[in-house]
Amino acid sequence: MKHMVFGVLSGGIVILFVVMLLTMQHKNVRKEELEQSLTEAMETTLQMVKTDADKDYTSEEMRALLIRNLVPQINSDSELTVRMLAADVEKGLLSVEVEEYFSYPGGKKGSIQCCRTILAEEDSEETEKGEKEVAMQTVIFYRSREEMEQGESYYKKLEIQKGDYCISPAEPVCDDLKKKFLEWRDSKDYLADFTQCVEENQTYYAVFE
Repeated sequence: MKHMVFGVLSGGIVILFVVMLLTMQHKNVRKEELEQSLTEAMETTLQMVKTDADKDYTSEEMRALLIRNLVPQINSDSELTVRMLAADVEKGLLSVEVEEYFSYPGGKKGSIQCCRTILAEEDSEETEKGEKEVAMQTVIFYRSREEMEQGESYYKKLEIQKGDYCISPAEPVCDDLKKKFLEWRDSKDYLADFTQCVEENQTYYAVFE
């Protein structure tokens, strides 16, 4: 009997240890993915701005480019909070803070944070955290109107600074592979207009044909 109890306890400890290792590994993989994706998105954004020298980019337009370059690289089951800490076109400066919320395989919620500052002229990079609080708006994308009405699962969820632009995410894939993505529509069935600044929470659903 004593040996049986000892065996059960030992087995429980081993299982707990394995779960802890898997949780740490999952978080590390997520963090590495976010750091790499954010760095690549920022470098791509600054390169696009430098290449298009004839256009005078505003900080809002740089944010829009960054979001467009970052969103397709992040897993669709995560939630992102994107904060622009600094954006100076003349200096080629871009400073960003991104927080990603996700679920571990067992269902437990987790989050990771990544801060990056890139200065194109000096080709340098450093980590920095901002202190300024800004108003944020939630923008949610669903794969269908049915999913939007149920509100149980979504395709993308973004936290965008009020007054910034929201860029259409990568096109989702329909369960019916014969159908192709057509467009995004808002909760009132109007065609999505991503040329307008985000002033309030928005909800969109995908339309396939």
